[in-house]
Amino acid sequence: MNVPPPTARQARLFWTATSALAIGVICGLLFLLVWGLSRVLTVLSPVLWPLAVAGVVAYLLDPVVDYFHRKGLSRPRAIVSVFALALVIVAAVFANIVPPIVSQTREFAARIPNIQTNVQQRVETWLNNPPDWFKLITPGAKPGAPPAASTTNAVSDLGETNAPTPLANENTP
Repeated sequence: MNVPPPTARQARLFWTATSALAIGVICGLLFLLVWGLSRVLTVLSPVLWPLAVAGVVAYLLDPVVDYFHRKGLSRPRAIVSVFALALVIVAAVFANIVPPIVSQTREFAARIPNIQTNVQQRVETWLNNPPDWFKLITPGAKPGAPPAASTTNAVSDLGETNAPTPLANENTP
């Protein structure tokens, strides 16, 4: 059976469909690659972070090792010297930072009861004598109305308290 060759339109449609299929397959494979790499990085991140930090430190300290090597030390001795120097610097930083942190933490722990009492007194004072702006946003207060004259929850001259009233719908009778 002889099949006639495709027309120009059919050939163009065939190659367009084939190209679209190839682009779709490539995009799908790229998505799977990124998803798979993210899964691998999630699993290996506890191992990769220290390796990355070590790589950065090695990259930064290599010129120092080269300097010591040029000054006449063997490469292993230059590396040990740089590690010893780095250890001394880290120890000096910790020696200058840790003692103040410890003493300040002890002082803070000793002051916690005073801070708690101070906060409790301020909250009680605020609850007993709320600020004027708070009275404007409390339920039952009319917008634009001046704040109440009394700032305590005691009985006012009219025998009413300053306790909040439920919201009333102004549209209902």
